[in-house]
Amino acid sequence: AVGVPTLDLLGLAGKGAGVTSGRPRVAIVGAGPAGLMCALALADYAVDVVLLDKRAGTGEVSRALVASTRTMELLRRFGFEPAVRATAVDVDVSAWITYELSSGHGTRQPLGYPFGAVGDRVSPTRALWAPQHLWEPLLLQRLQTLPNVEVRLRCAHERGDDQRGL
Repeated sequence: AVGVPTLDLLGLAGKGAGVTSGRPRVAIVGAGPAGLMCALALADYAVDVVLLDKRAGTGEVSRALVASTRTMELLRRFGFEPAVRATAVDVDVSAWITYELSSGHGTRQPLGYPFGAVGDRVSPTRALWAPQHLWEPLLLQRLQTLPNVEVRLRCAHERGDDQRGL
């Protein structure tokens, strides 16, 4: 076997609380939806993960109101679909196309992600109007229970006099 040198820029070597397998560790910077999903996927493949974020937890204000079809497929894979559906708002997203708004005559035009029968042909699940700040904590809570995941919140990386949040 060929040895691979370790690059430990974040000072993670030997500091894993509960992460002691000796396998390579992956550091994920940011506990937003992408970082949380990435950590879940890697943990599912038995990879040791250190999840770092400058915040004290997940966001309190949504930066996205829709969980896309692909996001819902991933949430479904990890068993979160029912809980995320419980946070969803029932919205029929459409535009009204008319020459004169006061006429009351026009055509409804669906917008956005595939819904209804079209959505059923695309995926076993569908996009939801589910604010991410309501379902991100579910993912973080799960990660905090996994033996091969270490979650570090309120992290900052200092370089000289310049302090940057991770």
